[in-house]
Amino acid sequence: KLVYISECLDQWLKVQRAWMYLQPIFDSPDIMKQLPTEGKKFKMVDGKWRQNMNRVHNNGHALTACTQEGLLLVWQTANNDLDIVQKGLDDYLETKRGAFARFYFLSNDELLEILSQTKDPLRVQPFLSKVFEAMKSLTFTDALVATQMHSKEGEIIDFVTPVVTKDKGVETWMTDVENQMMEGIRNACKIGVERYTDIPRTEWVLCNPGQVVLNSSQVHWTAEVEEAIKGKDCQGYFERLCAQLLDLVRLVRGNITKLQRMSIGALVVIDVHAKDTVENLAKENIDDCMSFEWISQLRYYWEVDDRNAENMWVRMVQTPFPYGYEYLGNSFRLVITPLTDMCYMTLMGAQSLNLGGAPAGPAGTGKT
Repeated sequence: KLVYISECLDQWLKVQRAWMYLQPIFDSPDIMKQLPTEGKKFKMVDGKWRQNMNRVHNNGHALTACTQEGLLLVWQTANNDLDIVQKGLDDYLETKRGAFARFYFLSNDELLEILSQTKDPLRVQPFLSKVFEAMKSLTFTDALVATQMHSKEGEIIDFVTPVVTKDKGVETWMTDVENQMMEGIRNACKIGVERYTDIPRTEWVLCNPGQVVLNSSQVHWTAEVEEAIKGKDCQGYFERLCAQLLDLVRLVRGNITKLQRMSIGALVVIDVHAKDTVENLAKENIDDCMSFEWISQLRYYWEVDDRNAENMWVRMVQTPFPYGYEYLGNSFRLVITPLTDMCYMTLMGAQSLNLGGAPAGPAGTGKT
């Protein structure tokens, strides 16, 4: 008898664990609609569970409650049914992840919470930063159309085409947000590159998003260095870069916003490295754009690609790589050392062979 009670309680507790996990999930009408078969199965188990718990609640005598005829079989059947429900749920989550791969960054519980809020995109906002690293929230109109993205630092980027979320599955409009993020950054970079030569650099820095400032200034730096190499004037260009750096230092001391200060801080780090590179080229008397000292640098180009569209390309040694337009917010940059350059070179080479890479080494050497 006691062995029977023990087995019965084991199965009972197993049902309880599964029921506690699944119950809030199947309470959501959205999930019930998307998983009708599993929902029906769960409701049957739920009915048996509540019926037995009520009976035990009214008569709490352990021996009587646990030795009831057929109770063990009830729990064993319930467990088998709950396993089938769990498997159906996992398969469902897998199809959603297949539709929008960034859902792999989320745990099952987080993904279920998102999927149970399909009617209200505003409730999905807390999870945005887990799916898009630098995105904190979106600007929604009253008609639930997303028009802008906000970074954690408070930077705002406009979408080129607003994203309509009404009557769409989460994975569908999240894919649209991903596409618009890339389109928005590409558009901002295009404007940044084109306006760079129209206004003084110190003004240009203040009126563009941080990521655009860094990328567009590197596009122009690459073009200007190649011009200087061809004109054998690396020393003259080095002096010009020193003057540009001093202009930025003066700008930082002025009255600017926190966001602008972060942009300039990151740009100074990149500019110092750019200046050192040009100084090196001048010392080595480089006069050919294909010399290793130059092509071993990380170089940015804005050019027409094979699809007849203007895009940003990053080159290093033999590797051309399309820029990904992933929104990075307005973050600071760590100092670039010769070691960093070697990491860039190795990782770019790996990327061109469709491989990955992971820097390893002691702390404080610039892996981040």
